[in-house]
Amino acid sequence: MRFEEAEQYFRLTTKDQENVSYEVRVNDLVSDQHQMLRFLEMYQSQIGTTDKHVPAVAFCKWFSLVAAGFQYFVSVDNSAVDLSPGNLTIQAYPVGDYTFFSFKVHRDIVTRAPADGAQRNVWRERAFAAFYGDTVRPVIDRLAEQAGIGAGQLWGQFPPKLMWFIDVVSKEIDGGAEQRIEADYQYLISGVDPRVFGRKRNPFAIRWKTVESMEDPRKQVYLQPTCCMNYRLEGIDYCYTCPRLTEAERAERREAFRSANCHQTNT
Repeated sequence: MRFEEAEQYFRLTTKDQENVSYEVRVNDLVSDQHQMLRFLEMYQSQIGTTDKHVPAVAFCKWFSLVAAGFQYFVSVDNSAVDLSPGNLTIQAYPVGDYTFFSFKVHRDIVTRAPADGAQRNVWRERAFAAFYGDTVRPVIDRLAEQAGIGAGQLWGQFPPKLMWFIDVVSKEIDGGAEQRIEADYQYLISGVDPRVFGRKRNPFAIRWKTVESMEDPRKQVYLQPTCCMNYRLEGIDYCYTCPRLTEAERAERREAFRSANCHQTNT
């Protein structure tokens, strides 16, 4: 098992965090609406907002690390770790003025992929259906209900983390699994039945749009599929890659950023 890398990149661990301020097993979170409400209120108070949409979306950005970690185990370790609701605990802990999350796997039970290609495809289908259908979807559905937000807004926080795994993390890990990584990612975006996610279409089947990087005009960066809602927090503006920004607003941001950097360089 590769839990050292999983902890480093995805905050998936078999250990308890120090200074845990709040923890809840995923099974309790999705089976008890009062637990979910308490969880939302806890995170809401931590980030300083009266708007329940914000903590719901913000937590999904954290929880998308678990999805990226699941993909990592399937492709790099060629295994499916048990991330069922009863085997996964969310732990919140302070880092300076912020709340971070870690995801504790209680029993490091894994199912190894069969060597035969056709049998591995069947194994992969079952693993993805179990993880997304039994763990991720219930979390999103309960969050959406208690926060009064559309589930699509929450699902939209997941694809960027998977792209980060494909574009960045997979290239830093010496796993020799490039073909599996690509094949399994293609299965995620085009092979998983949308009903597994409780959606009419697969939320990972994104037509990615790119824009010129704010820092480097030679680079392109992805637009986010949905808004992260951080702009609703005091003192925070829309992200540069937010889909709510117009291209004119983005161009204005770029010009202001580069002008400020140029001024700092010349002083």
